[in-house]
Amino acid sequence: MTDITCRHSGISSDDPPTEAAFLYVANLYAEGKLYCVSDGSFNPSLGRGSQAWIMTDERQQHSMTGAGPADGNPSTMSAYRPELQGLLASVLVLRSMNAAYDIPTGAAVTLVCDNEAATVELDKIVSDPLHAIDPLQTDYDILLELQGEITNSTSTFIIKWIKGHQEDKVPLDQLDFLALLNIDCDRRAKAFLRLNTNETLQPPVILHHEKWGAVANGHKITANLRETIYELYTFSATKTYLCKKFAWEPTVLSTVAWEGLNNAKATLKSPRNTFTSKIMYDKLPVAERLHFFNSSESPLCKTCNKAVETQQHLFQCREHNCRRHRLHCWIKHSKVFLIQGHTARLIMDAIDGNVRHYLKLPPRPTKWQTSQGNRSVVAAVQRAIVAQHALGWDRFLSGIISKKWGVAQRLYQEISGDYPKRRPRTWAEGIIKSLWDFNHDVWLYRNAIKHGVTQEEQSRARRARVVALVNDRYLHRPHLDPKYKFLYNKPLHKRLEEGNRTLYAWLSSVANLSSLSTKPATRQQSIDMHATFTRLSDTQMGRLRRPMRRLRRLSDQTPAKSGAPLKSKFALGQSSPSETRLLTGMWNFATASPPTPLIKSKARKKVFHNSIRSKQAKLLWDRGRTARMMN
Repeated sequence: MTDITCRHSGISSDDPPTEAAFLYVANLYAEGKLYCVSDGSFNPSLGRGSQAWIMTDERQQHSMTGAGPADGNPSTMSAYRPELQGLLASVLVLRSMNAAYDIPTGAAVTLVCDNEAATVELDKIVSDPLHAIDPLQTDYDILLELQGEITNSTSTFIIKWIKGHQEDKVPLDQLDFLALLNIDCDRRAKAFLRLNTNETLQPPVILHHEKWGAVANGHKITANLRETIYELYTFSATKTYLCKKFAWEPTVLSTVAWEGLNNAKATLKSPRNTFTSKIMYDKLPVAERLHFFNSSESPLCKTCNKAVETQQHLFQCREHNCRRHRLHCWIKHSKVFLIQGHTARLIMDAIDGNVRHYLKLPPRPTKWQTSQGNRSVVAAVQRAIVAQHALGWDRFLSGIISKKWGVAQRLYQEISGDYPKRRPRTWAEGIIKSLWDFNHDVWLYRNAIKHGVTQEEQSRARRARVVALVNDRYLHRPHLDPKYKFLYNKPLHKRLEEGNRTLYAWLSSVANLSSLSTKPATRQQSIDMHATFTRLSDTQMGRLRRPMRRLRRLSDQTPAKSGAPLKSKFALGQSSPSETRLLTGMWNFATASPPTPLIKSKARKKVFHNSIRSKQAKLLWDRGRTARMMN
């Protein structure tokens, strides 16, 4: 709802609008001299907004003003929605005036707004009556309502954009009347939001021209429709997976700064985005994981050559050079989010101490915060530490941080006024990016140790790997049919003189042909660890390709004589399959005891007795009766 007040000669009052004010604005409307200026206010910490509007002309002898809340989902609302709702409030008031007063058709009205995106969308609606609004567009419900009201109106709308907050750089006496009206709307919208912060949110409403809407968890979905519905659909499975994987309580999920995490991932390119996802869910291709999929890979850490290389060991390896590099990277990136993010030094001390403990690094010689901090900030930091302990400090390094860090940082900035020049969407976004950069530097150092830095080192590592594989194939030769023995015609020293591509092709041939060989003396797995069944011999395969009338000879090594009668009425020969015709015999399975075939009893001949029913049955099944009757 919108509260309407009256202002006469520049003086605001809480009285209802007078008839003189209504007539004055209606005359301006009829003469095409009416200006409708609107503005919105949004508080991101509360997820609430408000709007205010004013209708008058340059003389401002009389005016009509109004202010009201901006409804919407607090988690997805932005400053864009209050601006649109201010425009919608102006259009709805104009519709009421058009019905109450004799407004001529085609009367011009100028709608003024300081949000450029809103004016662009509104100009599309006004200039093109058939303009199609995408349901996936942000705040599409307000745009659809605006489109419906403007289309049904007989007035002519003129859209004008004005720069907002001009009073910050230009004195008030040098501003034009539209800028002054915009400043007035901005102040009244902020005042309304400040006075009505604790009011209960109204239930979602499907607007008249909206026709349909999606409501979830008591809020209408007005932004990111596809992503929001997908998250709601997969939330239950995702929650179960995360709680099981990271041993979290279900209540812990609500403490994660998901908004900052999503904002940080949205700015990454595809390769780095993939890397961060692997970091977050413990899917990095460390030595232990590679050994799980390929036993020829060593599970040991190439840096210390002592412990199994897991993702946790990657950040806790105690080898001197590795530890020194890790300390250097942490100092470099911690300074980044201290300086660029304007992070509180109390928060830096809390993060630095706990992360160094996890990384097995020595503590910092001096604290970042040398003086006693504000008690409120200290208490907020302590709550953030407790919340992060529940998530885990290994999860902190991967970018899964608690929302309470952002609460502590926001409290520090409100007290100290230490804001960056260009504020990010969330403070967590900057710190998560710095943590991912630290992880990437550690991963690059690990790859340099394992694969080498220069091209010469990398080529030597690739050559050593393929030579080890060839030596293993010569030492443990798989079973091959006699016709495939040519693969080992060359001795080992001659084989190793070939290039890497030739050796990899040879290894692939050995793996494929060993899986095709029949009756292995000792069942060995191929190089790719594929366990396959032994296939039929060439003779058996040839018989399977013959027509169905010759499938009955599959078990016989000699073809059947022409004209020989079948042993039974079944197409495959005997009514009960023999041992060689069972699946175990066809595919060379060695069974302990063949299954006993079931012997069917001979079908009893049906005998009809002399009765009414038997005569009817004879007539029913007498197929020649119709032919006899026709003759």
